[in-house]
Amino acid sequence: MRILEANLTDMTQRLESLQVSYDNATVVIRTLEANLTDVQEEAWEKFSDGWKYFNGNYYYFPTDRKTWADSRDACVTMGGHLVIIETQEEQYFLQEQKPDNYCWIGLTDSAKEGEWRWVDNTLLNNNITFWAGSQPDGNDPLGQDCIGLWTFTNTGQLLWDDKYCGLEDIYICEASI
Repeated sequence: MRILEANLTDMTQRLESLQVSYDNATVVIRTLEANLTDVQEEAWEKFSDGWKYFNGNYYYFPTDRKTWADSRDACVTMGGHLVIIETQEEQYFLQEQKPDNYCWIGLTDSAKEGEWRWVDNTLLNNNITFWAGSQPDGNDPLGQDCIGLWTFTNTGQLLWDDKYCGLEDIYICEASI
């Protein structure tokens, strides 16, 4: 009988401990839910005007034309950066948006020729690229250190092309919360 009483006491203590853990977890969950709601409201306020959501990020497609550097700065002013394309799905998403014939993205080799870096300073992953034909070719005598998306008129495909950074084109901004 004593063994049963000891087991019952032990089980009661374990149940009480589990109840305390459950109550603590419930408080944490409610706090996280409230924080998530705050973040969602902040994101909506910040990015609701013309921004498009895709796979955890927000994208903006301005229609004004700027140089690559001015485009980069404009995106930063809006709370983001020139788009960094990390997946095939993201490339397809951008293609579905049907941007103008040419638009800047956040890829450049202006710091070191041939070393392509995104605006966040990460190196280009050569396993995830969407170069057009023989690009990058650097054929412009002024240099072609900046990358844009170029729409092939015959296929409608949106691919990467190197271009002189001082030309003015539209651009794509990306931001996350």
